[in-house]
Amino acid sequence: MKILYKAALILIGFIFLYNIFGITKGTDPGTFSQIFNKIDYIKVIFCLGLYIASHFVRVLRIAVMIGRQNFSLLSLLKVQYYTNAINLLVPFKLGEFYRILEFDKIVRDKEKSFFTIIAERGIDFIFIFFGLFLCVYFTEQTFVEIKTTLFIGFFFIGGILFTFFVLPQNLRFLNIFLAKRHTSSKIVKILFVSSRIHDSIEGIRNIVTKEKATLLVLSLVIWLLEIGSFYYINDFLPHFKYTILLACFVFLSGLIPSGTLGIGGIQLAFYYVFRDHGNDMYLSLSLSYQFLIFLPAILIGAIVPLTSRSLFGRLKPRIHEV
Repeated sequence: MKILYKAALILIGFIFLYNIFGITKGTDPGTFSQIFNKIDYIKVIFCLGLYIASHFVRVLRIAVMIGRQNFSLLSLLKVQYYTNAINLLVPFKLGEFYRILEFDKIVRDKEKSFFTIIAERGIDFIFIFFGLFLCVYFTEQTFVEIKTTLFIGFFFIGGILFTFFVLPQNLRFLNIFLAKRHTSSKIVKILFVSSRIHDSIEGIRNIVTKEKATLLVLSLVIWLLEIGSFYYINDFLPHFKYTILLACFVFLSGLIPSGTLGIGGIQLAFYYVFRDHGNDMYLSLSLSYQFLIFLPAILIGAIVPLTSRSLFGRLKPRIHEV
């Protein structure tokens, strides 16, 4: 397994380098020089700090949603930065599945890990869509060209609402129906799995309902920090409201099939915002964001496993059965 894991990392690395080479090959070097000469690197460091801080607050939000205090917060922090790096590297956002697996090593409850991450993403999408609607209203943009992305987003949010507000009640009725009419070993196994899913969904829904004020504040802080990571881009736009719109489009680019580092979807997001301002630097600017914000985040995530045997290795999750 270790050999396959290392081979997969090498393959991802080659794909990453190939994509970076391919997309920068057709970019005018003069445009890059013009952009990097104009960029205020104090602002870039500030933006990177905000991006890193947003993931720290994400850990606090996940800890609240899990609803337990019998694990190390630093262990959650390690997994968050590491899996974020994987998520940035792996195309098509497939890193989310890996993120669920890594968090389950701490939570040790597959159903709860899965539905916690799903609920977390549901909260994020609600914030993104709310921000997008406000930005489109104030910037007089159009939804026409992103209607497919919006449809996928609404479908995802609808699925989240169905999972947490409709599915539990139906699972309970199904369990009662099966328990009264069937006693075979297969039905018993189905009832066991169904009951665990029901209890996990109910548990997370109860926590979200109980801690809604805390989760609302933490989510608001997360997205203010995430939007703040685009601050240096504001030097190339006429008003900060367009920077917020750009941030919303970039967040939604996760719904657009794209390669490693979000290449493809993020370029499209920058294009939608910059095309109306007569600015043809959108490609170079999008790459600058990926180089200056995403790459350092990946490096931080890569350092975490190297330090796991020293700093984090002494801070293993403190899981106790209750």
